[in-house]
Amino acid sequence: SLFTSLAVPLALFQGKWSKTLARQCFEACLLMSRNRYEVVGTVLTGFLVTRFLALCPEEIPLVSVNILQEAEEVCQQAEAEYLQRFPEFENEKGSHAMSGALKGFADKSKDPDFLQWLCEYANTFTSLDIRHPSQGFVLTLLPLALHCVLLPQDSGFASTLTHSLSHGRETEMLGALVGTWAGALYGFDNIPATWKSGLVNAKEIRLRAEAL
Repeated sequence: SLFTSLAVPLALFQGKWSKTLARQCFEACLLMSRNRYEVVGTVLTGFLVTRFLALCPEEIPLVSVNILQEAEEVCQQAEAEYLQRFPEFENEKGSHAMSGALKGFADKSKDPDFLQWLCEYANTFTSLDIRHPSQGFVLTLLPLALHCVLLPQDSGFASTLTHSLSHGRETEMLGALVGTWAGALYGFDNIPATWKSGLVNAKEIRLRAEAL
């Protein structure tokens, strides 16, 4: 999941989802990785940034099903583009793995065994032994991050991010995803002041964000 965050500045700059932004996210990941799950995950990350920017937190319970359906479609389009770009991988297992993970999310999100199902699902596409969705494998980490934002235990930026980090393991990648999407949803003003004032290089980050 390391390269999915490349989509974030692109999505913030464009502001709205489009074919142009999808292509930019796709190409940005290819600069670093040809892994199909990372490429599709980067496109998904960019889409979700723009989707959450357009929402108010109160709308989440009403539109979460729609968001998952739209995200699945975005992944399907990226998966099709990947196969068109790299037809030599057409017969490999996992052509629709990310969109399948989101479909499973939509079907099982309120199931108490959802996270275990997610690990078992991901294990069919990798030789890694995935026992926890927060291990850093893109097929589990992105759905887990989305789960944290769409189904938070308590509303608010701080509680959403803090709860996500309690999963442990690859907390820097999970925190980056959840922080991005929750930040887009709740807004800068809802980030605790102590978190912003104590941030290393806070001034430089703020100036870059304002310029963007």
